[in-house]
Amino acid sequence: MSDKPLEGIRVLTLEQFGAGPYGTMFLAELGAEVIKIEAPEGDPSRQVGPYRLGKDDSQYFQAWNLGKKSVTLDIKSEEGRRRFEALVKTADCVVNNLRGTQPAKLGIDYASLKSVKPSIVCLHISAYGRAGKRADWPGYDFLMQAEAGLMELTGDPDGAPTRVGVSASSTEPLPSCPLVAMPQHQRDPSVRVAHANAAGEPLKPSNSPPTATVDQVVAEPTVTGLRSERAHV
Repeated sequence: MSDKPLEGIRVLTLEQFGAGPYGTMFLAELGAEVIKIEAPEGDPSRQVGPYRLGKDDSQYFQAWNLGKKSVTLDIKSEEGRRRFEALVKTADCVVNNLRGTQPAKLGIDYASLKSVKPSIVCLHISAYGRAGKRADWPGYDFLMQAEAGLMELTGDPDGAPTRVGVSASSTEPLPSCPLVAMPQHQRDPSVRVAHANAAGEPLKPSNSPPTATVDQVVAEPTVTGLRSERAHV
């Protein structure tokens, strides 16, 4: 038995590419048992080059999924749904990084899962939240860098806006990931739990009973009217 803080916590995650996998990778590093649930075709990042590690595997995929277990389930099928709910009964948290209304449509939000396990904690990571006119918009790093103005600051001053070489926005879910400690709070009230609802709001320690669901908005930029300028260095 290790002394890692999330030892004994089981996290189910339905995720792809970077934002969700990056956050849950750190949960695994902190001792949680993270089970990645993949559709039959697998996480699309398994196919991302240029460094392939064989069939349906890549360096990109491995870099975001250190320390996790993986299971293939078609949760849209009757049998897949049955097995998924059986896993939910054994889990403490369910994480996803699907856009807007998809969690509800797939039945992986708290409203859908509370009848399976009332104490389950659901963490939703999306670009534009689960409400509003942009809820169903996809949110990838390239788009987030452009909308946040980061690309305008990068590249040659006489050229077009340029994407930063690394996935800069994929670290945004990290502030919400400590919320999976909520089950520890339920077992041991001395554990202090932080609550957050959206990007830009600081995590605030709380001794109040944990809530069952939380949203992490990865990017909801504000237009200031101030134009940034690139310059020769």
